[in-house]
Amino acid sequence: MSISENGFNRLSASDIELVVKLSERIHYTNPNESFLNHSFVVLGEALPCTFFSVDSYSVNPFRFEQAVNVGCSDELNCAHQTYIHQHPLLKYFMTFSESSVGTILTATSAAEFHKTDLYRKFYKVLGVEDQLALILRHPKGVYMFVYSRGTAFSEKEQILLQLIKPQVSIALRDWQSACELERFHRTLEAKSAGPQDDAKRLMDDLTPRQLAVAEQVARGLENRQIAGLLHISPKTVGKHLENIFEILGIHHRAALAAMWEMAGR
Repeated sequence: MSISENGFNRLSASDIELVVKLSERIHYTNPNESFLNHSFVVLGEALPCTFFSVDSYSVNPFRFEQAVNVGCSDELNCAHQTYIHQHPLLKYFMTFSESSVGTILTATSAAEFHKTDLYRKFYKVLGVEDQLALILRHPKGVYMFVYSRGTAFSEKEQILLQLIKPQVSIALRDWQSACELERFHRTLEAKSAGPQDDAKRLMDDLTPRQLAVAEQVARGLENRQIAGLLHISPKTVGKHLENIFEILGIHHRAALAAMWEMAGR
């Protein structure tokens, strides 16, 4: 959709403030955290909805890869993947060369949507009648940011996503560049981390709890994520990391990831 002047004029000061806040937060990416997780936390605040999901798809052929959401069972996820080819917005998005924003009820009627297995097996179960989606293309496929609820999305809400969309696109490119630099840094750290036997010996000096923390750092998780996984506080995670760095004689998370890999953990 294009942003009409009348539609833009409907935005309030609080709407603009929300766009600015989310646009700022989306740029604070971390190469050790997936862009799907980061954008799920930030963009979930953009619109009122009953269900929010960030999905990743490959193209040629079009295939589901992964999703970040809350409250959707494995059975429902399976139904979504099975009938995704019936999605009213799929053809709409695939015909655009640039990132797009659209809703189900602007692409088709409720009556036609209700005829699909996708609706009966997935959206009806969730109590969803409309969906507002933003798609971002990247070299390996597309990301879809999807807001779902039982009532129709307004033009103003589509405008809000249209305004945020360029910032999300820039943030994605910056995150990809940061990941490339992080991989290069890890390669350099690996070369200076010491022989494999030394890495194994040093890892053996860690306590079971320190090993658990080190493993999650090596996987790319942030302190708050590790804290939730291990049922400890982020402050405790930070203290464990300080001790781990001292024992291993390193100073960076990247060096820890490199040593973990070298030790064959």
